Amino acid sequence: MYDMNQRIPYFLLGVILMFFALFCLYGMLHSREPGTSFAWFLGYAVAFLNASIFSFICLHKAFMRW
Repeated sequence: MYDMNQRIPYFLLGVILMFFALFCLYGMLHSREPGTSFAWFLGYAVAFLNASIFSFICLHKAFMRW
């Protein structure tokens, strides 16, 4: 169903979102240091979940075979 012209952008977007999710995980872990607001932790956590889910969806569409 998906030809190569559609799979490559999904793969690239999935990889970019995966790196963004890793950055958000790093920020989430370091936002628990003393002196930082709990809102930073929640913001990084929400961004991490969104990036992880959409990265999985994009990579699934990139490697899906019909």
